[in-house]
Amino acid sequence: LGVLLVELLTGDRPQPAAAAGSDPLAGVAATEPAAGVRASTPRALARLLAGEAGAVARKALRQDPAARYGSAQAFAEDLA
Repeated sequence: LGVLLVELLTGDRPQPAAAAGSDPLAGVAATEPAAGVRASTPRALARLLAGEAGAVARKALRQDPAARYGSAQAFAEDLA
């Protein structure tokens, strides 16, 4: 679900984390967004991913399963 959220927000898939603790959205925010994406510039995209949507996506993409959302309902509540 985290990958789908990032794709919906940015038009790109998140990059695999190179090391534990690295930001899976770092590569996405540095690229030019695809056509039809909500953020029209790399700067706007970086702002979008720095906010609550980015925090939700980062939590959903954590490498440690215990650090991710425990249920789809918890994920949905944070998105709401």
